[in-house]
Amino acid sequence: KIKKGVVWLFKLLNISYKDNMEELINNIKENTKIIINGKEYIVKTKTLYGIEDDEEAYYYKCIMNTGDTLVIIPDDNLLYIGKEIEDMKYERPAIDTLIYDEKIYHKTGEGNQYIKNKEFGTDVEGKCVFEDFESNDKIISLGILPEKNNKRADILADIIDIEDIKFIKEQQMFKNKKAIIFDMDGTLIDSMGIWNKTDESLIKRFTNKTVDEFFKENNIQSKDIGQLRDRLLAEFKSGDIYLQYCSWLKERFNTNKTAEEILKTRWEISNKLLMSEVDYKKDADILLKKLKEAGFILALATTTPKSRLDLYRKILKKVNIDELFSVILSKEDVVHKKPDPEIYNKILEKLNVKPEECIVVEDALIGVQSAKNAGIEVINMYDKYSDADRDEIDKLADYKVQNFKELGDILDRD
Repeated sequence: KIKKGVVWLFKLLNISYKDNMEELINNIKENTKIIINGKEYIVKTKTLYGIEDDEEAYYYKCIMNTGDTLVIIPDDNLLYIGKEIEDMKYERPAIDTLIYDEKIYHKTGEGNQYIKNKEFGTDVEGKCVFEDFESNDKIISLGILPEKNNKRADILADIIDIEDIKFIKEQQMFKNKKAIIFDMDGTLIDSMGIWNKTDESLIKRFTNKTVDEFFKENNIQSKDIGQLRDRLLAEFKSGDIYLQYCSWLKERFNTNKTAEEILKTRWEISNKLLMSEVDYKKDADILLKKLKEAGFILALATTTPKSRLDLYRKILKKVNIDELFSVILSKEDVVHKKPDPEIYNKILEKLNVKPEECIVVEDALIGVQSAKNAGIEVINMYDKYSDADRDEIDKLADYKVQNFKELGDILDRD
């Protein structure tokens, strides 16, 4: 693939984060600390080569404190880091042998070091070549890129994925923040699986069918019961959304039971499961204490009813939520439920803080939408029960973490 400014032999990576590339570039600044594959760097210089308005003719070269060079090719979603080589010797255009560190790399290979593929092309000055090597099963790339003065830039480098340098943005996660707002179910506590089990049992009890059979019979287009429930709760928005959910189920249960009776049965099933299975997610209690000690204001924004919160107070003993959280809002405290921003707007008002002074930790799509609708940045805490909405969550969330240990590590680095 021939570009005006850069000629590529082939793409080694198929990075699916193109929409994040501009954000990545904006966050890399001089004197910024970044971590790439576990190694810490400080950006000393960042230089644009080519014409930025011409998508096919520009790239960024960042010189690190270690002497390594990070090259970012926005149009190809390609990044690589390595050492520039000043004494690389070769002949053009027929490169059959490369001499580097007194080792000769032949096209046919020598030991476990060999040229994997090779192709040549030219930019407008005829100065650009890109080649690849494989050494000890590790992909290495030699890029020869055009400089403003037409001098070659030879770099023996590792191709990296944009995810390998995600700390670039994480550095700013807690910057200038005063308040951290948490969702409860699926975020702080590992409860979403319990709610799925509850609804599976509810469907079985009233229809004697599995969820799949129930979906097929009622022509329901959802990946799982959790996605269906979240979609319906988002549609109901106001009033007793759980009663409306049970009313929706009643219409498909073919039962004489009222929606109120179905809701009561649902709470009974869930209470038994919660008493025996629910707990904080691993390291959630540790992070909450760290944040409190660091001086952050903590708030809780949940669609869980007050009665359920009272149950959590009894069975969750690792931390006292009333001591940790300055504000706790639940289902009864708002008219409009998530994804409406009301619950977050009320917390902003109670804490007397601006949206940009807060950050929200949410697991599910409707929670992420609610926070974004309030103009607040969102950290998506991974929960497998939200995988059905993963693509939408990834588009909206400002930050993504796998667990509370990762979030704690980011806090420690900040």
